[in-house]
Amino acid sequence: MSTSQPPPDLVGAVFEGHPAPTFVVDGDAGVLAMNRAARLMLGRERDPEPLEVRRAGNALRCVESYGPGGCGRQEQCKSCVVRNAIVHALSTGSVQRAQTVMPVRGEGGDVHMCLLVNASPILHGGSELVVVTLEDVSDVVRLQDEFRRAHQALRESEAKVQDAEERLRETEQRLELAMKASKIGFFDWNLEAGELRHDPRFHTWPEVPNLLRGSFEEITAVLAAPEDLPRLRESIRRDIEEQPATARARAEASLAGQPVKPECRRRTGDGRVRWLRPMGVMIERDPSGRARRLFGTVADVTELRELQERAVRAERLASVATLVRGVCHEVNNPLGSLLPNLSYAREQIVTACGHALEAEASGVRAYLEDVERVLRDAFQAADRVREIVADLKTFTSGDRSGETRCELRAAVDRALELATHELAPGADVEVEIPAQLPQLAASCAELAHVFASLLANAGQATAGGKNTVRIVAQVRDPEQVVVEVSDTGTGIDESVLPRVFDPFFSTRGVGRGKGLGLSVCLGIVRSLGGDIALRSVPGKGTTVTVVLPRQERG
Repeated sequence: MSTSQPPPDLVGAVFEGHPAPTFVVDGDAGVLAMNRAARLMLGRERDPEPLEVRRAGNALRCVESYGPGGCGRQEQCKSCVVRNAIVHALSTGSVQRAQTVMPVRGEGGDVHMCLLVNASPILHGGSELVVVTLEDVSDVVRLQDEFRRAHQALRESEAKVQDAEERLRETEQRLELAMKASKIGFFDWNLEAGELRHDPRFHTWPEVPNLLRGSFEEITAVLAAPEDLPRLRESIRRDIEEQPATARARAEASLAGQPVKPECRRRTGDGRVRWLRPMGVMIERDPSGRARRLFGTVADVTELRELQERAVRAERLASVATLVRGVCHEVNNPLGSLLPNLSYAREQIVTACGHALEAEASGVRAYLEDVERVLRDAFQAADRVREIVADLKTFTSGDRSGETRCELRAAVDRALELATHELAPGADVEVEIPAQLPQLAASCAELAHVFASLLANAGQATAGGKNTVRIVAQVRDPEQVVVEVSDTGTGIDESVLPRVFDPFFSTRGVGRGKGLGLSVCLGIVRSLGGDIALRSVPGKGTTVTVVLPRQERG
């Protein structure tokens, strides 16, 4: 089998067309030839002839080759990876591979080129030469660096995410514990799909499945007792139909700052009654403004209601002494007239009987007419005593089951009678209540208690000067009546305003106030689905605003 040498022109064509930048150098790193790929890489495509300066550094435009002595003769050249690869390939007779970053002088200034170097020794015409292939891997290295940095950033981000997830789990655990302790749960009601979901872990709605399906009436019937369904449904329907702009305006004007649904009862399977307070907002509406979805919380306020009722009873008991003073005063006035008149009537009857035997009949008639007039006055005084006792019974009654409608004027009149003796001397009372005011969904006895407490506070807010107490009522919207009780007294200092509704807090000083009046009033009004707010300016007076729901139509 014979072998043949490839023609020189074929070898030259292969060398010139090789895709890798390729150089042929001698032992002194002098460049004997470079192919087209090398010229393209180095920007020498139009210079196919050998370089005047044949060293590799000059061919590569190494920055160090421009110094005194040229390529290979600088102190820095001792560490040149390209030159060392050529030297080692010649000395060892084996292929050398290396990677280096070489500073290269370009037309726009010095740049750093990352090169992958392969140095292969060959023997040609008795001379030892080296074929050097170079590959500019600057972009690859840059991408690798970017990848490493991105990978590092990803690992750091993963660590941050893991830390955030851990903190989120801890927060969720704390939130769950807090919600269990406070008996508050979330609910999400898709009104269009007819689905209500809530978290059964918190047992806010006992014995209610975590997913309810059905119509508006069917779902609400599960959530509240029959006696509270009308108020709950009316409140939710109003929010569903309400336009977003109106809803925002009403929320901004709300005294509580949050849309509050009326507290409602729900009976459990064992017959117990739980009081619940739902709070929600409409978070989705269709193009017409009708609500699609209701999201919010529901709190079990049974214990709070019990505490409020105890506070109401405690306030009533604490008010007995004050009431007794007023009652005694009211009773003594008519009795002061009743007893002397009855005594006089008795004496006159005795005298009339004597005259009937001794005097003429006309004299007896005059005596009897006088007796009849005195007895009539006595009966009127006794009737007044009966009215006072009836008012006292109404005020101290805690049964709300029989009274669900109330005329505001009647409640205010009762409150004025009860608070008359709590008004300080010099306190004038002005009442402005429209004649056509709608009925309220409340107990008159409870409203009388509320306004009596507010009148007593307003009437005593004086430092000895003149004080005008005003009661003004108006209809805010079709569903609410607003009553303002204001005075022109001493006012309340701004520092204590946040505490005025706290139980047992009083501005009257130790021994003068029980500190339960406003707290009990707030509990009563909120239980009716309303609210109370207070504003005051020291030296100018105080205004208490009471918002009450009107009686439903029908």
